Amino acid sequence: ELRPLIWKHPGGVLGLARVGADRAATTCDDGRVRLWKLTSAESPLVLPLPAAEYGPPAASSDGRYVVFPQQQTGALRLFDVAEQREIGPRTKADDAAPAPWLDTAKFDALLWRAAFAPDGKSLVTVGGDEALQWNFDDAASPKRPAQM
Repeated sequence: ELRPLIWKHPGGVLGLARVGADRAATTCDDGRVRLWKLTSAESPLVLPLPAAEYGPPAASSDGRYVVFPQQQTGALRLFDVAEQREIGPRTKADDAAPAPWLDTAKFDALLWRAAFAPDGKSLVTVGGDEALQWNFDDAASPKRPAQM
């Protein structure tokens, strides 16, 4: 008999992504994002990202990175699961939280969803009537997109 593990959220779940073989990332209407272990019902890790309205997350195929789109602002937050930290430019050396990894609004682009390429070397975002591919060899510095 199949018995599910039950994970309780404090509010409605807005998005879900499988992260590697044994985790899942969720976005919730309380503005927080969580990383769950699929093998247990223990409390999730609440990621140290600013509270916001996040769209559905997307994970790299190796499970190392998860992105969380903020549809209202065009900001895309990148979280390194292995190091358990957000990746993004710091506006000042003493800032506790980095700026978003990518601000699609700077390119006059809308942000609805994001997806990693299978090789993990690029990310595609969609919004409005266009899709943009963001190339990065170094996760700390996304490259200007090529329009598709």
